[in-house]
Amino acid sequence: MMFPMLIEAECQVVNYSVVIPPKSAAGLSIEERLVQLAWNNNPENSIAEKKVELSRLDLKAANFRFLDIVRISSNINEFVLNPSQDVNNRADFYPLYNIGLSLPLSMFSDNPINVKKSKVSLSIAQDQVKAQMLRVRSETLRLYTLYVLAEEKLRVQQDAEQNSYANVRLVEENFKKGVESLLSYNSTLERYTNHKLRRMDAEVEVRLAKIRIEEVIGVPLETVISR
Repeated sequence: MMFPMLIEAECQVVNYSVVIPPKSAAGLSIEERLVQLAWNNNPENSIAEKKVELSRLDLKAANFRFLDIVRISSNINEFVLNPSQDVNNRADFYPLYNIGLSLPLSMFSDNPINVKKSKVSLSIAQDQVKAQMLRVRSETLRLYTLYVLAEEKLRVQQDAEQNSYANVRLVEENFKKGVESLLSYNSTLERYTNHKLRRMDAEVEVRLAKIRIEEVIGVPLETVISR
């Protein structure tokens, strides 16, 4: 039963047009908007795309390199500029245009190889952009997941701190009435202090998670989440 599933998985191809949402895309989820910003606002991604364009230009230049075998030159002299002065037809010995053709034997091997190398370089540059797309998407979603988790942990710690504080107030009142012992009151107060410290740690984790995601997207996180 596993074999057909493996075959199906191997046949799946990544659709890179949806890995990074295009700039014109609208109605995106928070996650997709973050991925879009992370790609558009990072200069490294722009550099990778420009390398693709450079590789395209190199390939175009390689395809036209065969024109190097053609040589065209011109002769500009007094007889060409003023034919009436050429009484002895000396301009015949100095033609206006010279067209030559040199055919190095290496052209038959070097030019096809250079074209092929340029095609490979272009393919490599394109694959590097694709790999960069996958990395940016994965890293952005990972950081946002950690941010959401940190926010949830903070809410849990805030609730625990509030409940612990309410318990402290109750034990404190009972202690004043002589119902609770000093040991019980101190123990309850210590638990509240621990909850408060955990809440403070959770707040730090939220701030750090926010900084990490903003480092990737290049804009304040609130501008995306508040939409």
